[in-house]
Amino acid sequence: MYKHFFKRFFDILVALIALIIGAIPMLIVALIIKIDSKGPVIFKQERVGKNGKVYWMYKFRSMCVGAEQQEGGVFCTKGDKRVTKVGKFIRATSIDELPQLLNILKGDMSLIGPRPVLTYYPKKWENYTQEELKRFDVRPGVTGWAAVHGRKTNTVKRRFEYDNYYVDNLSLWLDIKIFFMTIKSVFTNEGNEDNGAAEVNDLEEVAITADVEVEKESTEEEVAVAQSEDKIDGNEEKQFLGAKRYQFVNYLKVIATILITNSHYSNIWPISAMADGGMLGNIIFFAVSGFCLAEIKGGFIKWYLKRFLRVYPVMAI
Repeated sequence: MYKHFFKRFFDILVALIALIIGAIPMLIVALIIKIDSKGPVIFKQERVGKNGKVYWMYKFRSMCVGAEQQEGGVFCTKGDKRVTKVGKFIRATSIDELPQLLNILKGDMSLIGPRPVLTYYPKKWENYTQEELKRFDVRPGVTGWAAVHGRKTNTVKRRFEYDNYYVDNLSLWLDIKIFFMTIKSVFTNEGNEDNGAAEVNDLEEVAITADVEVEKESTEEEVAVAQSEDKIDGNEEKQFLGAKRYQFVNYLKVIATILITNSHYSNIWPISAMADGGMLGNIIFFAVSGFCLAEIKGGFIKWYLKRFLRVYPVMAI
């Protein structure tokens, strides 16, 4: 019953609420992307969905236009120069995945399921084995069992094993577990470092299409230089993300102040729902509060609670 009805119901419900609450922040992200670099705000790419159906998957663009045609192809490694300045932040925080809420509403994806694969990688549809095809019995997800177990550090073979486990054990409780594990993974950035090497090394383990050829030629000296560069890039990226996180907190303060204190917005749902109280208002309030408390530490928590509770005291359910 859950797999064939309630899972889809919850997908639509969560996607709608997330889009309503996140509409303004998503618009701000879109504007920043447009200012930061040339090209469209949304990146779309063909992916393979349930039962092999091909669909367009949406993401916020985090790389320069035409990145797939440049050196590196579909693989993104640490310090990849094709990633834009804003792209580094939205990839690290998984904000780039938010447009996939539209894919959920369209029926192409689920909130939780195997991550969608490309039409040509790791294999073409006709080259998958019966065991590998099992992962396509359900809709692909924004997050999944493999995503919370290694995420980008997994090899393709290992990822498929996690996906098949999910399909065999799909249940409401497993989805709830994955949901909360995903929140932890996003906040800690666990396993989210771009690691194209994991994909490349796995190409020999999985019988992929002949279109993909991997050349492995590196001397010990080249490896040492690469490791040194990765370490430097990693330190720079941490400093960059630290500064961007601080800016992001300030943006949230400004947005929250405007929405909460300006009467012009008091009639906008879900602001009005939170103001009126009741079960729905409380659910929205605690969802927003939980996000802020989990993501942002220190003085902002006190500022947020003081400001929010003073203007919109929450009634008991």
